[in-house]
Amino acid sequence: MGDSPESTLIWMDIQGYEGIALLGAPKTLARKPPMVLEFCPRLMRAADSYEAWRSSIAGYSGFYDLGRPGTMRAIGELDALASALGFQGDFTDILAMP
Repeated sequence: MGDSPESTLIWMDIQGYEGIALLGAPKTLARKPPMVLEFCPRLMRAADSYEAWRSSIAGYSGFYDLGRPGTMRAIGELDALASALGFQGDFTDILAMP
């Protein structure tokens, strides 16, 4: 497979360590491939990876909440989604788009 953005998709479910994993992928993230991941604020906070994850996707345009299909939301709304899910363990899957 080529290394163009069209041939790359990041798919992660690593129990809150997404931000830490993405710290090791700056070249891939520079291309802004679509990214699907489990979004569980409680696990991300426990792993101390939430802020690293937010920084990693700050350049993305938006996201879809796959648990509540609808229109693409602005990437800046992720903190509101985190608050809505709470920090008790609720989660959803999201698709971050360039």
